[in-house]
Amino acid sequence: MTRGSSFAHKPQGIALPIDQFSALITALPNIEAALSSHGLEVPRPDYSESGDDDEEMEEEADNAHKASRSLKVEQELRDMGKSIEKAAKKESKNTKKNFEETSEEEE
Repeated sequence: MTRGSSFAHKPQGIALPIDQFSALITALPNIEAALSSHGLEVPRPDYSESGDDDEEMEEEADNAHKASRSLKVEQELRDMGKSIEKAAKKESKNTKKNFEETSEEEE
């Protein structure tokens, strides 16, 4: 890089939600294949040496997935409840209006 370049290296990390991280992990074999088709080799980590940490990480990932799914379900239920309330209010107004239009008061 030249001095004053706007593309200077800045050390920083990335943060991904679990669903995006899972998508990245799923795409890695295709990325690796594309790189190797251009003659680039990427070293692969040896996950077999980590032992019990694998089980803990898998459990944490599973728990995070369940929590994320649970939050989505809760939101969907809230949305459905709001829709039902809205429909019930509308029906109540229609029923009241129909009652007023059809009822005759005797004088």
